[in-house]
Amino acid sequence: MTGLKSLRARMTLGFTTSFFALVTATSLGVWWFSRQTTFKDASTRVNSTVRFIAHEWGEADTTAEIPDAIEHSRLDAELHGLPNLLDDISLAVFRNDGKLLWASTSPHPPWPLSDRSSTGWIAAAERERTRVVVAGIEKRLLYSHLHSLAVFLTAFVLLSTPLAAVGAWVLVGRTLRPIGELADQADRASANALSAQLVAPSEDAEVQHLVATLNDFLDQLRADTRLREQFYAAAAHELRTPLAVISASIEVVLSRPRTSEEYQETLVDLRGQFQRLKRLTEDLLTLNRLNLTAQGAEESEEIDLADICQRLLELQAARIAERQLVLNSSFADEAEIRAPLPHAFAVIQNLIENTVRYAPIGGQVSISLTSVPDGVKLVVSNTFYSEPTVDCQRWLEPFYREDASRSSATGGNGLGLTISHRITEVNGWPFTLSYSNSTIHAEVLFMA
Repeated sequence: MTGLKSLRARMTLGFTTSFFALVTATSLGVWWFSRQTTFKDASTRVNSTVRFIAHEWGEADTTAEIPDAIEHSRLDAELHGLPNLLDDISLAVFRNDGKLLWASTSPHPPWPLSDRSSTGWIAAAERERTRVVVAGIEKRLLYSHLHSLAVFLTAFVLLSTPLAAVGAWVLVGRTLRPIGELADQADRASANALSAQLVAPSEDAEVQHLVATLNDFLDQLRADTRLREQFYAAAAHELRTPLAVISASIEVVLSRPRTSEEYQETLVDLRGQFQRLKRLTEDLLTLNRLNLTAQGAEESEEIDLADICQRLLELQAARIAERQLVLNSSFADEAEIRAPLPHAFAVIQNLIENTVRYAPIGGQVSISLTSVPDGVKLVVSNTFYSEPTVDCQRWLEPFYREDASRSSATGGNGLGLTISHRITEVNGWPFTLSYSNSTIHAEVLFMA
């Protein structure tokens, strides 16, 4: 990674820019505050000085006494905690008519103190009878100090910013180093990704959390891959069985001449195997389509679940009678929801067919629809041969059968519950399987 494509470069640039802006703003603030303080301090010192000088000079008649007054004023200032009161201050004494009588420096503060004449000075005056004492500080001296401060602050900004950039580059590099190490681990493990397990390269909580999350993801990926492999293997096996039967039946028939009755019998067997193969293929395609869609391509519409249940029970009436099953059904008056009709129909169809197919002869089958605040709850139950040997959730796995021999006899292919479960996941309908009191319960909440 080069340039601003590098996270390290972007973070360093961002930090350096922020640091430069912050230090520059702080330096400007310091300079402005120093300027305000300097001029305010100068004005305070000038006013204090002129009062001290005027007070000490007092009733003296000659300007020769002014140096003594200045010295006394300096001593008084020190006694009042102002040892530097007279530093950089120029003094001048004028007559009332504006004639200069005495000045400590040249140039000196002007008199009178008009806005125009005192532009370059911070000055104050104190009148004593026929004379005026003027004290002032040249602004150029103050600006010289402020200029030196500005140069110092500018140099600080220009020197500290590159140092901050280097420090940020090093710090960000050390911070991001664990990510680089994780990338190297992942690269080394890419040859056998399904067995990869990352190790946290540091004790930082964030890195530990990232590694734990990635390892959980890899574990889930391994589990999904194993399930997919099992599914493909089971699907191949399920497809191979009817194909093998069809092929063997054809070979047997073609081995020698047959009577029309024998041909008829073979065609009937082949039709059964073909129907099984067709149903299995359709179920596989349905399951694959559901796995590829998030919310399904079907449009929602108003449907009556009670009407669907009644029609499906009518289709199963002959089989229910053949297996001597005791049917108990109860449908709520209000069982309408808005949902994809093919999805709702497939779920109910699979559950009803399963409960009729796997209930023992003479057993009980119950189907009920109940209106609840969140929608309509469907419960399909049937008595079972014995307590399941595994968790009922295993029945949702593709091609899983509690009793393979019994399932073969009933004609099931082990995909009905899997398809129903996937449809409910796609639509957000809670689906549970449970066993109690020798009865299997399948419960679906069709959300309104």
